[in-house]
Amino acid sequence: MDNGEPGSARENYSAEHVSDPTDHPDFYKQMLDVSVDCIKLLNLDGTVRYINRSGCIALGVPVGETVFGMDWLSLMPASVRHNGKRALTRARKGQKAQFSGLRMLRGQKTMFMENILTPVLNGQGKATAILCVSRDITVQREAEMRLRSASENDPLTGLFNRRAFRSRLHRMLNQSRIEDRKVGLFLIDLDHFKHVNDALGYAAGDYLLRVLSRRLTAILPPDGFVARLGGDEFAIVCPIGNDDSEMGAFAE
Repeated sequence: MDNGEPGSARENYSAEHVSDPTDHPDFYKQMLDVSVDCIKLLNLDGTVRYINRSGCIALGVPVGETVFGMDWLSLMPASVRHNGKRALTRARKGQKAQFSGLRMLRGQKTMFMENILTPVLNGQGKATAILCVSRDITVQREAEMRLRSASENDPLTGLFNRRAFRSRLHRMLNQSRIEDRKVGLFLIDLDHFKHVNDALGYAAGDYLLRVLSRRLTAILPPDGFVARLGGDEFAIVCPIGNDDSEMGAFAE
């Protein structure tokens, strides 16, 4: 009940209502701008209608830009545009889509991004726009790459280990059947390597293995790889044509 006093409930409500930041016309834009995620609103043709502040920074668009309309796919590296196009096609059909992407700006570290496209639907269930939220997953991806490297690479030489050798050889053999070409496999070991360890010590032997690894890597043919199978044993795998003389020439 209003008692007419200055501190009445009606006056307090009025004062709070006026100072409520959500009543400000730009409140929702400001809310998007404080998000660390890259948020974009896209037209169905793939052009950009709106980008928040984090998105402008991530895509190299001037912060504070109010006029957009650029092609969204053109803002991404060429290597991920195909996946982006597929996701955009799905979102146009009213389906949620997701794909991994990259942010590559000159002079800046490459960032890995996870992109989620959600269609904005009207009352009839038809997509009228597409909301794209891109999240920085660089830390997560780098941790995954370190784990993969630890499981696939020889710690002494940095070459593929025996496990990775088997997996990649199997993959290359399957591909060679599809392309109807041969695969060359070279097995290499060092003569009298034990004498190096015995005479000069294991540090010298390790150094010799690292030098040999660099030399083998330097002469690799295109699409080939080298692995350390263990001790002083190495393997080189490379696709070759149907001319067996290529293997002999490379062996020499």
